[in-house]
Amino acid sequence: MAAGGDELRLPPFYGGPVQAYALMLQAGKAVICTGGNVADAGWHLNRCRILSANGPLTLTIPLCKDTRALSDVAMSGHGNWQRLHRGAFFSAYGRSPYFEHIADKLYALIDAPLGKVAHFDVAMMRLMIEFMQLPITIEESSDECTQPSLSDVAAVPYWQVWRQRFGFVEAMSIFDLAFCEGPMAINTLRLMAR
Repeated sequence: MAAGGDELRLPPFYGGPVQAYALMLQAGKAVICTGGNVADAGWHLNRCRILSANGPLTLTIPLCKDTRALSDVAMSGHGNWQRLHRGAFFSAYGRSPYFEHIADKLYALIDAPLGKVAHFDVAMMRLMIEFMQLPITIEESSDECTQPSLSDVAAVPYWQVWRQRFGFVEAMSIFDLAFCEGPMAINTLRLMAR
């Protein structure tokens, strides 16, 4: 695990796991590496896992498969994924305490003109960090890096919209924590990274 004040180097990811944000908070600085190939990217470049009324749900952004270079992979409009993701977020988190505070910015990013998935991922990371008011600096690099291990990050239960139906479900996307705890998420993330 990164020690406070160190930088954490990791590949881009779409709404990555809560534990990854705990490591970034602990380090204070995250360098997002876009070098290498998609197969080596680690966490899901184009998938996130949210908690819906029917349990964990994986949302996927379709990609154009004309290149394997991580920095060049573009998002595809196939399957009208933007509409599906907006609907899934609203259905899963519309009743959460903080969803309405970030929904417009989240939807604006999802509905922006399609481009490189790595740029989209970094923009989404910045949005989540800003919304939760986390003291994390994000830099981008064309270097290659490997995904850090999350095995040392403790699972710390927090309030979830569907907790009465499923109990606490760990290893969700940062969206789950952000929509449920907003700026208070920093306390949960600090406990996780101990």
